[in-house]
Amino acid sequence: MRSDILKDYDVKIKNIISRCGTDIEISKINEETNLINDLSFSSVGIIQLIVEIESEFGIEIPDDRLNMEEISSYKLLKSIVQTELERKDEY
Repeated sequence: MRSDILKDYDVKIKNIISRCGTDIEISKINEETNLINDLSFSSVGIIQLIVEIESEFGIEIPDDRLNMEEISSYKLLKSIVQTELERKDEY
């Protein structure tokens, strides 16, 4: 995937996190950010975040990827979105 596309979706994911959280500053979100511990997302907030991401990108994150360990890390969440976008581009 091209670097300009990767940067674009990185910004979009951060904007969605900011909207779904309590107006979280985008500059505070980085690769090591934990959505639960650092940004105080609840399990309901994580579900809302996933729904928003799926809607924004036109993807469906498989149920087997929807575990709190993977989704709670920004880095891993971004990786899941990238994988699903690449899969979408293949079809």
